[in-house]
Amino acid sequence: MDNLPAQYHPEPEVIEPEVVGYEKKPSWWTRFKSRALLSLMIGIAGLILSAVGALLTISIIGAAIGIPLLLLGIGAIVMAGYLFLGGGNFRVISLRSR
Repeated sequence: MDNLPAQYHPEPEVIEPEVVGYEKKPSWWTRFKSRALLSLMIGIAGLILSAVGALLTISIIGAAIGIPLLLLGIGAIVMAGYLFLGGGNFRVISLRSR
């Protein structure tokens, strides 16, 4: 210990508590932009699936793959519209007594 600098003070081994709290809710504009972007991406994917499915239904053999693609694309478009119009907004209701 003779070789240590004069200002050396060993730190105590203590774990400091973190500040933990609820994150603040993002603004309505941020939520709207993210919801619009996500629904736009899902809608475009649905349109692409529907277009590919429609092209495949021209032949009889391609219809086996094209019809499910059409249904999947239509489902994606409906889901995108539901998401954009506010679907998925729900409140948690607690029934326990305080």
